[in-house]
Amino acid sequence: MEPIELIAQTLGILGSIAYLISFQIKKNRPFFVVQCVGSFLFMLNYLLLGAYTGFMMNTLGVIRAACLAAGGKFQHRAIPWV
Repeated sequence: MEPIELIAQTLGILGSIAYLISFQIKKNRPFFVVQCVGSFLFMLNYLLLGAYTGFMMNTLGVIRAACLAAGGKFQHRAIPWV
């Protein structure tokens, strides 16, 4: 196994641990912060493995979790889907 693959697998394991921890959190903001960290770790994992579709999906997951962790500060009444 090459060093880059070892780093990628380590990031994947850390991402899984972050997701498992997030489900133990009761409050919304810390939950979404830990979800954001987990998605970010998986994003790097897929990037290092060359799985660019997984990278893009987790990039969207990071953006989603960051918006939800912000607590609705990005909502605007003129844009109904936000």
